[in-house]
Amino acid sequence: MGWKKYTLGVILLTAGCSLVGQSPVENPLEFLDELSDDVIDQIADYTDILDLLEYTKRHPMDLNTVKNHDLAKFRILNPTEINAILTYRDKYGPFIDPHELQVIPELSLEKIRLLRPYITVHHQNEITQNGAGYVLFRTSGYLPKRTGFRSQDDKPPAYQGSPQSILIKYRHFQRHNYSWGMSLEKDAGESFNFKGKPGFDHIHFHFFRTGLFNKIKTLALGDYRISLGQGLLQYQGFAITKSSNPLMIKRVAPVIQPYSGTSEYNYFRGAAAEFDSGGSIKNFVFIHRKKRDATLRGQPAEHATYFSAFQTNGLHRTIHEDAKRNQVAETIAGHRFQWDHKSWKIGLNSIYQGFSFPYKPVTRIDNIRRLTGSHFIGHSLDFSGHLKSFHLFGEVATQKYRSPAFTVSGLYSFNARLDAALLIRRFPAHFAPIFGNAFSARSTPNNESGIYLGMNYHPKEYSRLSFYLDSWKGLWPTFQAHGPTFDQDFMVRYETARRRKWEMFAQLKWKHRAKNHGHLSPAYNTVTYKDQINFRIQFRKIKYQRWRWTNRIEVVRTQPTNNIPEYGYMVFSDLLFSRLGSWWTYAGRIGWFDIPSYDTRIYSYEPDIRYSFSIPAFYGTGWRIAARISRKWRRGLRIELRTGWTFLPGQDQVGSGYNAVPGSFNQQIKAQMIHEF
Repeated sequence: MGWKKYTLGVILLTAGCSLVGQSPVENPLEFLDELSDDVIDQIADYTDILDLLEYTKRHPMDLNTVKNHDLAKFRILNPTEINAILTYRDKYGPFIDPHELQVIPELSLEKIRLLRPYITVHHQNEITQNGAGYVLFRTSGYLPKRTGFRSQDDKPPAYQGSPQSILIKYRHFQRHNYSWGMSLEKDAGESFNFKGKPGFDHIHFHFFRTGLFNKIKTLALGDYRISLGQGLLQYQGFAITKSSNPLMIKRVAPVIQPYSGTSEYNYFRGAAAEFDSGGSIKNFVFIHRKKRDATLRGQPAEHATYFSAFQTNGLHRTIHEDAKRNQVAETIAGHRFQWDHKSWKIGLNSIYQGFSFPYKPVTRIDNIRRLTGSHFIGHSLDFSGHLKSFHLFGEVATQKYRSPAFTVSGLYSFNARLDAALLIRRFPAHFAPIFGNAFSARSTPNNESGIYLGMNYHPKEYSRLSFYLDSWKGLWPTFQAHGPTFDQDFMVRYETARRRKWEMFAQLKWKHRAKNHGHLSPAYNTVTYKDQINFRIQFRKIKYQRWRWTNRIEVVRTQPTNNIPEYGYMVFSDLLFSRLGSWWTYAGRIGWFDIPSYDTRIYSYEPDIRYSFSIPAFYGTGWRIAARISRKWRRGLRIELRTGWTFLPGQDQVGSGYNAVPGSFNQQIKAQMIHEF
């Protein structure tokens, strides 16, 4: 078999070079603006995934050592396709060349093309891969000065600090082996002083190492993230829901990950370790303790203080925001027992959460069934496995031994052209894990019972027809709807391309949402529904590794029951240019939008600097102009500048609240200097 495999590899190497190659100019996270509005609002703290993507482009993964979660993180392959690659490697031995992927029946040529920039094959005589790292300094601000920085009625500004944000970050890491680093951050409006504070508003630090001791396979100290099963109890890894690829419904991440992002909330601080128990058994333990920002209520003099909510944005600009800093001490400890056997995995998870004050949400009908108290215990059982072309996975979990929540999913590959997904879930109203991140219609897996169906069909090479339908009902009243509800999401998308020449797609999304319909008496509400349709069409012209020209038109229609429908429009054109062999890169956008209200807002991904992304929401009538310029030097130094203007002709102000600016335009300026090594 060996000589036949070698001959096949040589043939594929010579014949396949015309098929796949490096992606044009750059490959940003454009799939982010294909997500739902609620999900986009939740992903701002996942900037650490950009570290991983940039590193992998510079140091591609070895197909002969790559793991399941390595292939899953790029959101290109579904679990059935990933399993096909790993099964092929186990059956026929190490890959000779990346083009050998073409002989795997479950993989389409388009999937291989998209994956190609991130994979390679190392041979025994090659030098061991070195680590990579960087040091960066970033600052940004807005013009004109925002309301929060202005004195009004002889009173001092509401924001206590300067209008510039500052980020200093260092990281050195090697995939699967080690990572260490730290970051210093101050958001715009936060004070910068050394009176009882370390100057910067927030400091991150982490140390992560694998294979450090005989029995300890992985060790994490400082800041880290824990991801368990399908996210019912605990999941801090990067995961999104209902994207443009309907089959990306599985949570796939290492249990322990170093944290190098900039969020001040969605991470743990303490220690975590993976123990090698031999054979198919693995054990993971972690402990975390940190003071969190929170809203305290009650009567302190009567020792009846409790907290009603955590503050997750990490902002300490005003006296009111600063008063919520570090109010509640949080202690979390957990354990995972994992059994792996061939293509099946089963995990048993236990987690304890304790707080220095009892948790009690504000009194509302949607909070009546929430669990309260100072201590919470949760358990879950998760599983995943393959039966030929069928992939089954799911999780069942309970908090305080109450009725369980569960999610069960299946992916089936009919052939290389057709794949389907099915997901069934039920989350009781009392089930509300703080760091849960399962597939759900809401930001947390709570108060819903639903079924999701997705499909991908490839009618021909470089073409794909996709759709999903998600239907769910509310098990208990919510903040938006004080009664029984039945909501739905639907998407259909067709995309096609001519390799290295052009690509285009057309996409339709429909949302059916319940909300309260107020009567004359505010004490009584009935449930009504609002329908929203988004239609998006995009065409992109590509000049391989030189420039990329993108044009998009999007129309949104919102129809509240018994109300007049609203229509919104947005058109933009992007140009990304980098001459072959040049050290300069340029990107720009010009767009026009006419969107009547925030309810019909449109999100749009914009070109940004390295290790950062921007997905602003647009509403009103006006223009958007954005520009970015980047210069790189031979020794790894890179300087980048980015700016964006929003013009709203005839408006008295842009924005609202303390973030509003007087006049009809608003400008953001961002600068970054980075040294990569």
